[in-house]
Amino acid sequence: MNILLDCRLISNRPTGISRYSEKMLEYYIDKYGMDNIHALVNQKSDKIKCKQIVTTLKPFNIVHWLIFPLWLKKNNYHWIISFHYSGIAYRIENVNSVITVHDLMFELVPNFFNTTLKNLIGKLYYRIIVKKSIMNSDITISVSETTRNDILRLYKKDSKISGEGIFLQAKSDESLLMKYNLESNNYFLYIGNNRPHKNIDFLKKCFQDAKLKNNLNCKLVLVGHAGQSDDDIIYPGILSDEQIVGLYRNAKAFVFPSKYEGFGLPILEALDNKCPVVASDIPAFREFSNNNITYFKLGDKAALADVFNRDYKFDDAEAQEVINRYSWPQTYKNLDRIFGGLI
Repeated sequence: MNILLDCRLISNRPTGISRYSEKMLEYYIDKYGMDNIHALVNQKSDKIKCKQIVTTLKPFNIVHWLIFPLWLKKNNYHWIISFHYSGIAYRIENVNSVITVHDLMFELVPNFFNTTLKNLIGKLYYRIIVKKSIMNSDITISVSETTRNDILRLYKKDSKISGEGIFLQAKSDESLLMKYNLESNNYFLYIGNNRPHKNIDFLKKCFQDAKLKNNLNCKLVLVGHAGQSDDDIIYPGILSDEQIVGLYRNAKAFVFPSKYEGFGLPILEALDNKCPVVASDIPAFREFSNNNITYFKLGDKAALADVFNRDYKFDDAEAQEVINRYSWPQTYKNLDRIFGGLI
């Protein structure tokens, strides 16, 4: 048995795709044995314990992507399992392909690549790689029902849902509360980048409107990207896992106003740290629906502004039901079901 795991996106930076790849690597080594698993990398990593196969081929270089199936055949791999959506450009006899789709933002988010021209070129470029990889895969894995529906609608191919679990497992560091003069249960929290689809400008405007209208003395903390802090809005920058846990556990609510997501991992992180959630009413977030999440209609300024003037309670049992459904043990069970006796 020769199983090659595409670990080329594992990096020293704690990105979501890198952490996801590490968790998947653990699963396949445990299931199929260290001797049967090889990890494909662009450079060796101390995070990977099995045999590492170093290649100069990059997953999203279109020339390298076209060469990759021949490389697989030459090196006698029967299974290539990718933890992202760059797979094989064409089918090769006796080579089985598995790819993972986390989202289709490049297709669905307007101006995902910034300018109109860049967006047109970027969308066409990625569509060639992603669509062909999906169509040539023996198994396509989606992390959510939303992503499955997006693939089916755009590319007319079904996929299997694996789900995923929480990466954030750390002790709480609450030192930032004193540093930024934050009172427990008196600030709202957002964690993530500030790309246009994250809707951060909309969030800030609604927060400022709510403060003026209701004379609120709470703050908004925006983690994960740069900005100019003032008396009301705090930008603490890139934080450690411990600092993030500390902010979750003391926030009045976590606010996630995105226009589109393939999965809503920060919602799970918030619930796991007993933090109520306010989220835009989009399909990916509706998959977590429970009493700890307050939804607002996308684009409704009054609805989002209103949430800053509410009090929130937290239901532990409700939260635990969702966390159990999207745990790593459950994800591994889903993968067992997906693969069955195929490998």
